[in-house]
Amino acid sequence: MRSVKVEEFCQQFLHLWSQATNPHLQLLKQDPLYAKVDPAQAESIIETAESIGKQEARWYREHPQELQGIIDSLKINELPEAQAQQERYTFAVYKKTDHIMIDRNFLAQAQNFIEAQQLSRLLPATTLTELVFMHEVFHVLEYRKNLWTIQRQLHYQIGFLKKQARLYSLSEIAAASFVQTFYQLENSPTLLASCIIYCKNPELAQALVKTALKEQTIHRSY
Repeated sequence: MRSVKVEEFCQQFLHLWSQATNPHLQLLKQDPLYAKVDPAQAESIIETAESIGKQEARWYREHPQELQGIIDSLKINELPEAQAQQERYTFAVYKKTDHIMIDRNFLAQAQNFIEAQQLSRLLPATTLTELVFMHEVFHVLEYRKNLWTIQRQLHYQIGFLKKQARLYSLSEIAAASFVQTFYQLENSPTLLASCIIYCKNPELAQALVKTALKEQTIHRSY
């Protein structure tokens, strides 16, 4: 594969940032249970997940001391350097024991990249590390408060067996909406995943942007 020129990648990314109108649909499509979702309900459950994230963000913007109290209660450690596994990078991890692990070195490299390419203007009030951290903080909130994204179960049938399970993609959609609203970003922070990945794998980053432009959707990366 030919080398990816940074100018070409940035131009394509900025086009994606301005054009993506439904960046959370692909998150739902990548859910292992997506094939069991009623197509007529897909748009509605995406909108509900987004609204959950927005509501939480607005409340905590108005009650910063409550948010700080939650953050202070967490155990926060460094995540070992991110490794690609099946075309996916991990930037941070939340464990239900109120423990967040975050790859600050990886994210700092990505921050330097977007600043060098003058893309940091897309994050006027924050950094990539803060975005990723707050994404994980939302997962803390949804478990502590037992939000709809935890309660929502998909009911389906395999043969004569009736089953139910969570749609984990709804949590990711809500978390992205939470971060976007909390920091008042113009578009979903999920779109920034390609910029983070570029530092490790320019070819994969460009492929993600091209796919997203084609589908006006985005790949899940954190």
